[in-house]
Amino acid sequence: MKHRWVSIFLAFLAFSCALPESERIPEVMEMFLTDEKPSALISSINVQVKCDLHWTVELEDKSWGSVAVTLVSEGSGGTCTVTLGVNKGREARENTLILKAGKGELRKTITQQGMADFFNPEQVILAGVQETALSFPAPSAWTAAAQEDWIVLSTTSGEKGWARLNVSARDFNKNLGDREGKITFTIDGNDYDVPVAQRQTDVILSDDTDVSFAYEGGEFTVTTRYNVEYEIEVSDSWVTHVGTKAPLNQSTETFSVALNESPEARTATVSFSGADAGTLVITVSQEGKDPVLNIIQPGFYGIDGTDFVLGANGWNQYSTLVSAEGGMRYRLLRAATLSSVDLEGLDTYLQKGDTTSVTVKRRNIDGGGFKTNNYQVLMLEEKEGLAWFKENGGTAYFIVKE
Repeated sequence: MKHRWVSIFLAFLAFSCALPESERIPEVMEMFLTDEKPSALISSINVQVKCDLHWTVELEDKSWGSVAVTLVSEGSGGTCTVTLGVNKGREARENTLILKAGKGELRKTITQQGMADFFNPEQVILAGVQETALSFPAPSAWTAAAQEDWIVLSTTSGEKGWARLNVSARDFNKNLGDREGKITFTIDGNDYDVPVAQRQTDVILSDDTDVSFAYEGGEFTVTTRYNVEYEIEVSDSWVTHVGTKAPLNQSTETFSVALNESPEARTATVSFSGADAGTLVITVSQEGKDPVLNIIQPGFYGIDGTDFVLGANGWNQYSTLVSAEGGMRYRLLRAATLSSVDLEGLDTYLQKGDTTSVTVKRRNIDGGGFKTNNYQVLMLEEKEGLAWFKENGGTAYFIVKE
């Protein structure tokens, strides 16, 4: 009997080996990459292949990379090199390395970092002739060149590591409007431009021209760049000026925004004015407080009363929320029956302002079967173990106990 099984195995092995390679599945098929997340610059990745059949390696997207085989060890594998071009985009991009042998296929994802991974400067704003610091983590040696003669650089080259330099203007901008230029950084033979803008003289400037708040309110600061003394005027009492730092050519003003208990949104303005510099106006907007945030009982609110949610007791009560603007009536699903509500996507990563979907299985009041409703919802608030969700463009609310 033992000899019989050995004979069967040897016969099967002989049959397998008799198949052409294109019809065989490799017994060994592995691929090892020296770097699966290379930098945005030109990158070379070494790949080791282990395979007992003839094999090939290729990139799925050949438009920004290539593969060159460097060594083939017959019957055991070999090595190759993947070369990637420069990723001049700010975000990372992905490609797939594919190993094929016979009927076998193995894939590896390569994620090449974007320019933002090492080069973050977007714009330099100059006020008067003051210096502005510019820094970024350089992956290798770099050079910098101002493309306009009024731009002054404290240094024009550096080594790998944190690149730091100061940018200033040679003189005041006495033109009407901004004076624009750029700095060109060269890293590994690739050029990256950073725009430079110098504001006109006798101005009060800030990048913070619009500020938005949730109903809770809070504080905000306005950083001004100016060359004249200025006065501050606030249009509404719910925004207050908290304090001012020492009057330098750059100053930070702090303001406080009160809690908005009303469901109505509101806006106010903060004005900076001085001499002939014109007026800098900051617009402050604050959303109203949704009345459903005053309800703290977990449940499913706001659905019409024409049918029931699947559950032992269905709908069990009406809930009326009274505010200064009048009454709001909701129909509430008992918290005990929430097992009948499939809350899809409500993971711990959700934060205020995120959107997700909620699917509810409901039973018709006449007993004629079920129907499923899908709601796209926005997270309104999350605190003290509760999360509030509101249907986008609808009337459904979900209060979930975390």
